[in-house]
Order: sequence, then structure tokens, then C-alpha cells
Amino acid sequence: MAALSSKLRSITDGYGAVGIAHWCPGCEDVHVVWNEKGTRGGPQWTYDGNAESPTCSPSIRLFDQNGTICHYFLKAGKIKFCGDCRHSLSGKTVDLPVWPYAEG
Repeated sequence: MAALSSKLRSITDGYGAVGIAHWCPGCEDVHVVWNEKGTRGGPQWTYDGNAESPTCSPSIRLFDQNGTICHYFLKAGKIKFCGDCRHSLSGKTVDLPVWPYAEG
């Protein structure tokens, strides 16, 4: 994982997929938005290339066996959480936070 900014990291999956990783303050976990599919396939989002205030499209939605865990829009460096999130930030908009881990 390589730093793109104080908020984003670039990531590859070994199958040629390339994405950006960011910290989700609602889930308190890292989320990855894949912008190149690679050979494995899977969902793909657009990314505007702005590493400090990114915009991705369409909405990002994470699931488990019980349904939606987190669903949000990432626009101009803000995370707008949809009402179907299972965490306390459901329905709220927050700034994309700084990456919480030390490099290396």
C-alpha cells in the first residue's frame, strides 16, 4: 500500500485490480474502492484522481450475509452515509478522515 495523500492509500490485489483505500469512521475500518477490475472482475468505481478531496461514483455499498453494513457517497472529500448503514453515522455527512495508521 502506498500513500497517495494524508487520507488515501493505493492498493493492488495481485490480480491486476487497482484501488484506493480509506478509513471509514462509521465502521472504524479500512474500505477499498476498486477503480480497475483486474482479471478477477468484481465491482468498479470511478475516481476523480483528487487524493485530498476525492470523489468516487457510484455509491459504495458493503454487505455481509445479513445485508448492508455500510453505504455511502464519497464526494469532494466528504462521506455522505446513507440511511441503511448499521453504524452511528447512518444518515450523516462527515469529512474523509486522515489515514489512522503509521506508514510501514
